[in-house]
Amino acid sequence: MSHPQGSVDEMAAWLRKHAATEATLGEVAVFAFEITGVGGGVIRACVDDGAIDIDTVPAPEADVRFRMSRKDCLGLMAGTENAELLALEGRLEVSGDLSLAVKVRRFFRRADPMPNVAAG
Repeated sequence: MSHPQGSVDEMAAWLRKHAATEATLGEVAVFAFEITGVGGGVIRACVDDGAIDIDTVPAPEADVRFRMSRKDCLGLMAGTENAELLALEGRLEVSGDLSLAVKVRRFFRRADPMPNVAAG
């Protein structure tokens, strides 16, 4: 089933567009965003000292894994959801290096929301 708004490929494209490469200077890490449910998949973000490479392939080497629904991921990207609250509610699972996990929001700008955020 195709999702015209908020597919994993579209989310990866949004992350590429909003990458704050200047914020990654001195940082090296691999992040996996595991999107569950219909329209789900994996987005891998490789941060390497001033560069961010984003694709939609498995990331067994990830330093940090974020696991959430498509809707919650879109909400985080749009700024309408709060990562801490999602985690407290059990809607966001974070595993791996938590000191890197808290840095991830610096690596992406929230200039414009993903379209159709409410799509589930």
